[in-house]
Amino acid sequence: MIKQKSSIATRVAAGISRLTKTERVFLDILFLLFLSSVLALTWQVNIGSMVEVPVAGGSLREGLIGAPRFINPLLAETNTDRDLVALVYSGLLRVGTDGDLLPDLAQSYTVSEDGKEYNFILKSGLTWHDGEPLTVDDIVFTVNQLKNPLIRSPRRINWDGVEVSKVSSHEITFKLVQPYSLFLDSLTIGILPSHLWENVAPEAFHFSPYNVESIGSGPYKIAKQWQDKNNLPTAYEFVPFNNFALGRPKINKLFTNFYPSEELLVDAYENGMIDSLSSISPKRLAEFKTASTQILTEPLPRVFGVFFNQNQAEIFTDQKVREALDSVIDRDELVSRVFSNYAVAADRPLPNLAESEGENTTSAETEAPNEDKRQLAEDTLTKQGWKKDETSGTWKKKLNGVEKTLSFTLSTADTVELTETAEYLKEAWSKLGIPVEVAVSDASTLRQNKIRLRDYDTLLFGLIVGRKPDLYSFWHSSQRLDPGLNVAMYANITVDQLLDKVKTTNPLEKEKIDEENRKAADIIAGETPAVFLYSPKFIYLLPNYIENAKLPPLNYPSERFASIYQWHVATEKVWSIFSEKSNNN
Repeated sequence: MIKQKSSIATRVAAGISRLTKTERVFLDILFLLFLSSVLALTWQVNIGSMVEVPVAGGSLREGLIGAPRFINPLLAETNTDRDLVALVYSGLLRVGTDGDLLPDLAQSYTVSEDGKEYNFILKSGLTWHDGEPLTVDDIVFTVNQLKNPLIRSPRRINWDGVEVSKVSSHEITFKLVQPYSLFLDSLTIGILPSHLWENVAPEAFHFSPYNVESIGSGPYKIAKQWQDKNNLPTAYEFVPFNNFALGRPKINKLFTNFYPSEELLVDAYENGMIDSLSSISPKRLAEFKTASTQILTEPLPRVFGVFFNQNQAEIFTDQKVREALDSVIDRDELVSRVFSNYAVAADRPLPNLAESEGENTTSAETEAPNEDKRQLAEDTLTKQGWKKDETSGTWKKKLNGVEKTLSFTLSTADTVELTETAEYLKEAWSKLGIPVEVAVSDASTLRQNKIRLRDYDTLLFGLIVGRKPDLYSFWHSSQRLDPGLNVAMYANITVDQLLDKVKTTNPLEKEKIDEENRKAADIIAGETPAVFLYSPKFIYLLPNYIENAKLPPLNYPSERFASIYQWHVATEKVWSIFSEKSNNN
């Protein structure tokens, strides 16, 4: 056999040797063409079986307004604190880009039929940023600190009456006194490392250095911190946590720089010191629309309105007066003028999600002109016994034997959007002959001196209704006084009963919860305890090189980072059979 092959090779060689020089060149060209075709076909087959996958690489510099104080999930209240908590900490559950909850530290969970017991199994191999193991004991510790009144956690109210117990080293159970429809959302709260915090006295929690030198189990860990001369953080450098429960984040470095005002934040962006930012006025957005920038927006589940204090201003005890004030407000004009349409008009206590998705629920063609609205409002006031003074142009009426003028003070916070909204309302109501004085305070003063004491005629304020609406905190009669947030001091027995049902419904019964919320919202809107105005949109500017950045339905702006572990800058092509492995790494 070997001799036969050798003979064939000898014959071929002899045949080639008899070819002329021209014939040999031609044969070489044919061979090269054949080889090129084989290589090209192989390359095409190879490329066709490859896919592009994200890989580690790149960086992002984000600007934030305000220096952090509590990078601690139990204490965070400001947007900046919440932003950093979202990067550093993990909870049992995490918000997915579709708004549903997905397991984070948890491997799986079950909810009992009566909605009172939640059982969680932890993933194996969990660790903290410092390499120490994360266990069920850390979760028990965190919940107990949440419930401790000495800690003064703003999240404590969600954990009153919740019993937590360790079943095993990887299993934990929560027991509720009664079902609570929003309890699963409470389990997105970040878990504290007990090995670092257990020796910190509750009275010292607010002063611990771990509030700014935080160690968690979230997607990013703190690598470096810069401070000013007053030891306040000015910037952080974050690097990916390799053992993050949902896989190592792809962006290799993340920087957060802190600025005391929007002006300085914008200046930093324009000067190329930062790549991304949020919390800017919608009117400034046009300045940043460039080919290198992507603008992500998402309606916030908040409803802003003017809330009437009938206890302080007797004129508002008449529902027709409240309706007259409501009827002359052109919400679409307000949204256009103040928010450059980066808000959604609202006429009820639930956010108008249909309109936020582009399905406008009002018709501009059938809406009455502003002049006609004012005439209808004037007719309403006249029928209620109010008389317009020919000299002053104001409305007057005797209430309990005392002549009252239809005028009031509108209190609000000193943000650009709220002060501009207040001036728009003042203008609209003054055209109706109702004088309005606008009283503006900083947010802290407004909260302490006005809202807590319920010391206002009307309050221009926003209610954080939530991704899964919670009307109880704002409209149940039990919440009329501080620390409740029923700022209209509204009371309706039927609404109370509906909201009690919502609060105590198993969270898996979503349709029932939605129906009861709608019924309550319809009743509230029908009684006009407030002039509902708008729901703002969250605006986020990112460089175009950041890929796969998706915003979930947001409770807070910090939830923009919920899927940051999936964002990426760099990609590479791999065979499809390795793509899943590449993504996991």
